Amino acid sequence: MLKYKVLANQLTSLADARFFAAHEVDWVSFLLTPGLPESIASADLTEIKNWIQGPAVVGRFINPTQQEIKEAISRFGLDGILLDMDTPLGIIQDGFSATIFKEIDSTTNPDWARILEWSAPFVDYFVLKIPAGINDNKLIIKELCETYDILLENKNNDLSPQLIREFQPTGITVNAVGKEEVVGIKSFEELDTLFEFLQDEPI
Repeated sequence: MLKYKVLANQLTSLADARFFAAHEVDWVSFLLTPGLPESIASADLTEIKNWIQGPAVVGRFINPTQQEIKEAISRFGLDGILLDMDTPLGIIQDGFSATIFKEIDSTTNPDWARILEWSAPFVDYFVLKIPAGINDNKLIIKELCETYDILLENKNNDLSPQLIREFQPTGITVNAVGKEEVVGIKSFEELDTLFEFLQDEPI
């Protein structure tokens, strides 16, 4: 068991899913918006759901319609949906039979703290993108982590244990952007130290 909840994002293969499942993450996320190069094929996602055990499977969407989300939840039996920061709240106000994650970008939107407040009744977890230089926003980020279920985004897999301890979020995200050693197989060596920190102490 890990000390914090972990959402593994940007997965594109069964090998990615197996790696993060072995590290006991809570969720694995796959992009389901058609036409984007990172999107996973329907057949591949079905295979992955049949093979992995442990993490819940989340579908990630870029500016989707309600119908697209409903169809994906039904077709793939998704446990959760991850919506980009530009998806309007009206899309999720009626609720879905899945856990709802919503991206919030503190680096581009000056009203990001207020957006969390508005969105909270409809969102289970916020994926908060934080800038590299966050000294000016440390206090507000800490307050928001105390108020909402926030997963701090580890965009470049460089979120330090020190910051995680300081902010005490519900969890973090890690991205499957490792170096491809052979076709379809990535190396995630840069995550070794982070997962060592996340590993709970034995009882």
